[in-house]
Amino acid sequence: MKEYLTSIEHLAFSRISKIINLRRDSSALILLSANTPKLSMALNEYFLSIDEVEQFYPTTTNPLYELSSISSKSFYLINLYGDKNIDAIIKNLQFSRDFIAQYELKIILILDSQSYERLQERAYDFFSINSFSYEFIDHSYSFDTSSITQSSKLSEYIDTYNRYMQQENRVEKTVAQLLFNIAKESYKFSKIFLALEYYQKALKIYRQEKLQFEESVVLGNIGLIYSDKGNNDEALKYHKEALKIDKKIGYTQGVA
Repeated sequence: MKEYLTSIEHLAFSRISKIINLRRDSSALILLSANTPKLSMALNEYFLSIDEVEQFYPTTTNPLYELSSISSKSFYLINLYGDKNIDAIIKNLQFSRDFIAQYELKIILILDSQSYERLQERAYDFFSINSFSYEFIDHSYSFDTSSITQSSKLSEYIDTYNRYMQQENRVEKTVAQLLFNIAKESYKFSKIFLALEYYQKALKIYRQEKLQFEESVVLGNIGLIYSDKGNNDEALKYHKEALKIDKKIGYTQGVA
């Protein structure tokens, strides 16, 4: 895998491994995209090397319905890169999204970049329940421009936040979401201290506004940051807080 990915992108595998370990007894949805067939196959091989993961080959355009009849605690790897029936599959994923929590399905879905974008646009409700999502880029035959992308995209998020804060009639939930975007992008590019700072700011607002689902998501992300820093006690504290909220609001997908 090293020849395909940057060191930054390898951090995503750390988060995926944590999710696989934490979600052995509950539902999970991991959404990934690859921009080349070779990278898609490399991702496929990597996940199949994990004991808890097994390949699933859908025979219809409704893979969630097919999986609902299988009793297993495995993570199912579904590689739909370049699938000619992707539009019908996306439609069914949106329609059958509740099957994931209902049947405690654990899915790793690999798509090509265009299908990944269509999934976001046409099956937003399905996409929004993911435990983790990431767009991988094959760097084996290109220069690593991640630092440029990092700088421009993160700057864009910060500029958007600063412009919004100049408005008089601000919505606190929107402020928190903008802070969350900065934190998430910062973490993606290993700026963990900046990510922690903005997650904490977002957390404060979510608590003030009593937005418990969003609070739980941020708590879990902060827990991952402390885990990456090697502070397992602090990480466990935040994960327990998130789990407590998930149970309180009945969000079973967040309960490991």
